[in-house]
Amino acid sequence: MSPDSAEIRSLAAEAFTYLYPLVIMDVTRLQLTAGTAIGHSPPNTFAHMAAFPPAQFREVVRPNFDTLYSIAWLDLSDGPVVIHVPDTAGRYYLLPMLGMWTDVFAVPGQRTTGTGAQSFVIVPPEWRDEIAPDAVRIDAPTRFVWVIGRTQTNGPADYDAVHAVQAGFWIRALAGGQPPTDRDTSAAPAGLDLSVEPLRLVNSLDAEQFFGYANRLLQAHPAHITDFSVLARIARIGVRAADGFDPAPLGTGAVDALNDGLRDALADLTARIPSVGAIVNGWEIIRTRSVSTAPSMPNEPWSRWRASARIRPRTPSTRLPWPMTTATRSWARRTTCSTSTMTSFRPSMRSGPSPCTTRKGSRPPTSLTGSRSGTGTR
Repeated sequence: MSPDSAEIRSLAAEAFTYLYPLVIMDVTRLQLTAGTAIGHSPPNTFAHMAAFPPAQFREVVRPNFDTLYSIAWLDLSDGPVVIHVPDTAGRYYLLPMLGMWTDVFAVPGQRTTGTGAQSFVIVPPEWRDEIAPDAVRIDAPTRFVWVIGRTQTNGPADYDAVHAVQAGFWIRALAGGQPPTDRDTSAAPAGLDLSVEPLRLVNSLDAEQFFGYANRLLQAHPAHITDFSVLARIARIGVRAADGFDPAPLGTGAVDALNDGLRDALADLTARIPSVGAIVNGWEIIRTRSVSTAPSMPNEPWSRWRASARIRPRTPSTRLPWPMTTATRSWARRTTCSTSTMTSFRPSMRSGPSPCTTRKGSRPPTSLTGSRSGTGTR
């Protein structure tokens, strides 16, 4: 039996919340792999930031002032790629890697793999061949991967030394040579206006556009294996891995109910933002109990949305800030921070890497976002 309008509306809200990180991640990818603005480069190439960002820079919300960024989007469609890092002679660096569902699945760097010269082989899902014994294999959960590298910078006088380190980062195909640099736009809706910042763009999509986009992305980037239950529910309104989305089988009035569900989800998620954390002595304390007030869904999709779309109301801006991609959930599971609170990263004006509040001194990932600067990222 087909769901009635009330159930369609409820399921649409759940589906929007669940799929929001995936859709906005792809919009971010499309923007960052086009043009030559700061932080932009073709797929499988690094975009190195040569200096601390200017005040108007919004590619990263409250960016670090103790590291310089090296950003790349990997496309593993043709097989593994190799990221080589030079010997940094003890200099702090890290290369967080995010899958399309916004999970940080690997963080090579000084704290985890040391500072000697190394090669990391980033392998797409279900690739089973062997790699060289002197390389480090990293299995990616999706075929697109966002790498958001940083290298310690001890002020502008240290730039030349950092640039030398950045010059040692390179990406190659496993078989050798430059991997493909063509941008894959196959899942995006026709006429998508990539001059609009991702938050505004995704929030402006209607239900047919959003779910059509999401269905195509689900084909390319399968959901977590633990997400069966939510996938089974939202399939009742036609949200599943498919070439598009057709609301017609849902009957008269379904389109209005779907759009009402999207508006409900946006309003609910936005209303939850102030409860995510509190500012204490200049640090944002994120209390895990905030998740308990969220809808009960498998694999914490509200928490995943929070990690990919957390808005910082205190950020001075005349525009609504973009959603950020961070490792809130994945990082929390990999550190020894208290189970009741954890502290998000905040820019430091001092030299050297910023501290972490975990008991082992591990460094949480920087909150990422931006606002329009030609095209942009989140």
